[in-house]
Amino acid sequence: KQWYQRRVRGNPLVRFVSGFRDKVFRRDYFKGHLNEVMPGYKNRSGIEVFPIFVNEFLDGKIYDYHFSKQYDKMAYCWLPYDMLLQTETTLAQIKTVQEHTNTTMFDYPGSRLEVGIATESTDAIAKRYFATLTEDQLERFYEYYKWDFILPGYSKLNDTNFPYLNW
Repeated sequence: KQWYQRRVRGNPLVRFVSGFRDKVFRRDYFKGHLNEVMPGYKNRSGIEVFPIFVNEFLDGKIYDYHFSKQYDKMAYCWLPYDMLLQTETTLAQIKTVQEHTNTTMFDYPGSRLEVGIATESTDAIAKRYFATLTEDQLERFYEYYKWDFILPGYSKLNDTNFPYLNW
């Protein structure tokens, strides 16, 4: 077989928190807008700023490619994927990909947590951040990313299988 088609996906909740932490606190992309709705936001914890950021995002006032719906970019039914990888378990799945692509001689770098750069997984951080949202905010978030949850089979926050796939 000449091509081995695979796609790497992440749970929308985890991906959103990752983008939030990077774009808001590391890179300050939304400084002007966030200072208007929450003066001094940089002096607050991420967990305090997160619910406000989510509202602004869901109201269409904040946009960044990192937060875009992924199902728009994937043709689940049109492309015959050989494997759908999950970012949360990529290290365990990468060996299969390497076997099919004859790349077993290369080392795959682990996640920031696996290589010791981070002390807490983004999954755990996502769980804490999303726990600060109201039920209405969570439902709006799930509705916005509906197909990013449904098509790959991702679990929601209250699922005991979070953040993993449910198949």
